[in-house]
Amino acid sequence: MDTQMDNLNKFDIAYTYIQACQVQECYEEKLNEALGLFCPDNTVFSLSDHLHTPYQNLVKSIIGEDAFEWISWWQYECDYGKEALDFTIDDIEYTTDDMTTFKFLEIACGFTKSNSG
Repeated sequence: MDTQMDNLNKFDIAYTYIQACQVQECYEEKLNEALGLFCPDNTVFSLSDHLHTPYQNLVKSIIGEDAFEWISWWQYECDYGKEALDFTIDDIEYTTDDMTTFKFLEIACGFTKSNSG
């Protein structure tokens, strides 16, 4: 009997990880905004680290170190594609300007929705 995890491929795992990180960051930002109403110095750092770090390590072990490094670059340097940055793979230049997460995973990680990884 297959579990849901058995049916996911590397693309799905990477995409789900990116989406989960974005949602978590959004809620942490909202929490900090709410705390800031009480006192501007109120901030919570690393609130989700105890959950995020093991999840990150699991994803990295499944999709591979190189793919995970590209995803980290996409998240932190490109702000999930909001910042237009150039990168080159196999002598082809790309820019993150107007690039979707789907397209980025395909180009940078070699993942497609249809491959099983």
